[in-house]
Amino acid sequence: MGRPVAAAERPTRAGVGTATVEAPAPVRPTAGGTTELGRSDRAQPLHGILPALVTPFRRGEVDREACRRLIDHVVAGGVDGVLVLGSSGEGAALTPRMRRIVVDAVAGALGGRRPFVVGVITSSVAAAIEDVRHAARAGACAALVAPPHYGSVDNEGALSFYRTLAARVQLPILAYNIPAFTHVTIRPEVVEILGREGTIAGIKDSSRDFDYFQEVVARLRDVSAFCALTGTDSLLVPAQLSGAHGGITVGANLVPEWCVNAWSAATEGRWPDARRWQERLVRLGVAIRRGTFPAGMKAALALRGVCSSELAVPGRALGSDEQAQLKAQLVDLGVLPGTG
Repeated sequence: MGRPVAAAERPTRAGVGTATVEAPAPVRPTAGGTTELGRSDRAQPLHGILPALVTPFRRGEVDREACRRLIDHVVAGGVDGVLVLGSSGEGAALTPRMRRIVVDAVAGALGGRRPFVVGVITSSVAAAIEDVRHAARAGACAALVAPPHYGSVDNEGALSFYRTLAARVQLPILAYNIPAFTHVTIRPEVVEILGREGTIAGIKDSSRDFDYFQEVVARLRDVSAFCALTGTDSLLVPAQLSGAHGGITVGANLVPEWCVNAWSAATEGRWPDARRWQERLVRLGVAIRRGTFPAGMKAALALRGVCSSELAVPGRALGSDEQAQLKAQLVDLGVLPGTG
């Protein structure tokens, strides 16, 4: 742990490297079971299936009633918790006021039935602190925080971001690795450092890089309070086999029971069933992967009467031809009834 370690890596021009930052000194526990960074040594990791909830809109505002319908739908489907304001929830496109409305609406709709995690996507540590503190007041069990991603952020700055945030909030922090959107990859060795020192309580990996995910799991397998969650629906069963604690999935918005069934079958070693459910999730992912993310999922939910297909600006809802193609695929998958 004493060697230089890169904290985050951006795609770079040929011949341009990344900076390094020395590994930190160990974080010492203090009275009451918490570390100097405010993390609980006795915290239990999240587990199972958590849908990465979309944010329902109605004429440019948060649709609270649709939020309640969506929550009731996924809870009835057997999920273990929910994520709000992640990438599927368009959190980065919302104003602070709207983000707070969404968090409060979801907390109210859940009514304590399931734990919830709040996504925080910003390059401002001050803004992140405010959002995490509001999440804590609303009753969230953790915050899913993306690394800073705008401007020239070196490795030391990325590492400092998580440490500064952890020092000023009490809510457990999950790192959010989604390089397709942030253009930043949190290196596995850095995830290990942050996990072992208690700065982060886990990670959601949405990189679609299974080698990366397996390395993170292997490095932190002996840290009982650390949770490794996949954010890729098509890798749900392979992730479970590698030692993941659960998945934060887009598909669970629409068919939560598919994700729950896939995870349960894998957990119980019923591999033919696990493979069957995983293949259905792969086909669903192909069907909804159209338009401006998460336009396909919102259109599918609109077809089921859960919420509208409206997206936050600059997102674009699917056109009529795209909707017709999606509907046909969902009928073929058995998500929607046929016309006879």
